[in-house]
Amino acid sequence: MILSRTATGKVLMLESILTEESQEALLKLPKPRTLLGKDVPEDLNGITIGQLSELQEAAKSEDMRTIVTESARILLGAAPLKVLRHRADRTIGFAVWVLHELERIAKMWKAISVPPSPEAVQAGVEQLTSDTFSIIDWFALRMGIADHDAVMSVPWVRIWRCMKDDNERGQFQNRLREVMAKQSTKK
Repeated sequence: MILSRTATGKVLMLESILTEESQEALLKLPKPRTLLGKDVPEDLNGITIGQLSELQEAAKSEDMRTIVTESARILLGAAPLKVLRHRADRTIGFAVWVLHELERIAKMWKAISVPPSPEAVQAGVEQLTSDTFSIIDWFALRMGIADHDAVMSVPWVRIWRCMKDDNERGQFQNRLREVMAKQSTKK
């Protein structure tokens, strides 16, 4: 099947019967520079936390059709039918790139997470919910924003940076308390 001449919808209908080799080839398609007349961004660092949340939800789907159409809708404003009629090599390459970007972003969030202290574990910190809404709620409280929807339009990188700074500051404060406690016991 020549993907550059095949509609996305047709390839996605046949996806379940493709050989493993063909499915792996789909996952290696390159990111297009443009798609449906719109420039494809270099990375996803310029999107909002709302767009990131929508992309993450779409990526949870095992259905490649959902991932392809939702990625194009969220990032490019493309109608699903237009996406499904477009060249498969370009739309699937775009969706695969989005999935790789989401993996990179997840690693960035994980890299700034602070492991809980033994006291926090004992107090039941694992029972607290930690998801996108929690991050949005934390940022709204941090910035004094009453409307959570207003936070949805904030670039996710800004929220990530604020959390990174707060986590680093918190770790410093903990270390400082430990140093001061040790010094006070020596006196």
